[in-house]
Amino acid sequence: MKRTALALLLLLPLPAQAGSRFDDEPDAPEATGFAAIRAPANGLLPKGGSTARLFIYREDGTPFSTGAAAGSYEPGVEVALPPGTYFAEVARTRTGLRVSKFRVELGKTSVIPTGWVSVTAVDREEQPRVDCEPWFADLTVFERDAAGVAKMAQSNSQTEHAEQGALQLPVGETQVVFNGLPAVVTIKANQVAALATGFAMPPKGGNPQISAGDPANPASARINLCTDGGTQVPAGIFQVAATIDTNRPPYTLREVTEVTVAPALGGTSRDLQTARLAHRELSEVTLPITEADATALATIRSVGPAPLGGTKGSIRLGGSRKP
Repeated sequence: MKRTALALLLLLPLPAQAGSRFDDEPDAPEATGFAAIRAPANGLLPKGGSTARLFIYREDGTPFSTGAAAGSYEPGVEVALPPGTYFAEVARTRTGLRVSKFRVELGKTSVIPTGWVSVTAVDREEQPRVDCEPWFADLTVFERDAAGVAKMAQSNSQTEHAEQGALQLPVGETQVVFNGLPAVVTIKANQVAALATGFAMPPKGGNPQISAGDPANPASARINLCTDGGTQVPAGIFQVAATIDTNRPPYTLREVTEVTVAPALGGTSRDLQTARLAHRELSEVTLPITEADATALATIRSVGPAPLGGTKGSIRLGGSRKP
C-alpha cells in the first residue's frame, strides 16, 4: 500500500516554481547575447524584394562567423554572440565600406535597424521604345571606397520582377540607382519608402540623353532618352543634352538644358510588419564610431567584398536587365 501511494506521488506534476518565465520572455540566464536584422512578417516581403544579409565583425575588425555563408546571416536569424562590442554591415554583398557599431548584452537581441526602398516601373508594353533601352523595377546600391571605386552592395535584379522592386537597407540616407540614374532616399526603421519617379520628355535634337551631372564628364551617370515618349527616371534635377544643327562650323552643337523631373509615382512611405524575435530586444544598441576605431575599420575594409549568390541577367549601372 505504501509503495502504491509513493508511485502515485511521483507521477503527480510538480507545482510551478516562482520566477518561471512566460512563453514570450527569453530563457534566463543566457550564456550569450544575440544580434539580428528584422525579417518581414510571413507573407509580407515586398514584391520584387531583395532582403539584406547581416555581416558581423569583432571589435578588432575581424569577421565573426559561426559557419554561415561568407560570415553572413539572413534576416530574422538571431546570431549568438558573447557580450561585447561589434561592428555590423547590412548589405547583400560585403564591401566593408558602410558599417555601424553596436553592443551585445546577455540574453537580449541587438537589432540593427533596417528599412526598405521600393519602386514601381511602368509595364514593359506601355513603355516607349525608340532610341532607348527598356527599364525594369531594378534598384541598386553602390558604395564607393576612398579611391572612388564603386562596389555593389545590394541589388534586386535577381528577383526578375519587372514591375515591382525593393531593397532592404540600413537606416539613414542612401543613394539608390534606378534606370541608370541615382536618387537619394531616407531609409527609416521598419518602413518601406516608395522611390519618387517621374518622366523625362525628349528635347528637340538628336541623340538625347539625360545625366545626373555634367554631360561632358564621362563619369556622370547617364542614359539615352526615348524619342517617342517619356522615360521613367527618379524625380529630381538632371541635365538633358541633345545635338542640334547650327549655321556655323562644325554645324552641330550639343545643347545642354537643366530639367526638373516632377514626381509622378511613389514618394510615399508605409510601415512594414516584421517577424517576431525569440529574445527580448536590447534598447540603445548603436554606439558612436570614433577615431579609436580606425584600425578596426581598416581591417574590415581589407577583408574585401564577398559576393553571396549569383544574379540572373546582366547588371549595368542602374541594374537594368538587357532585353
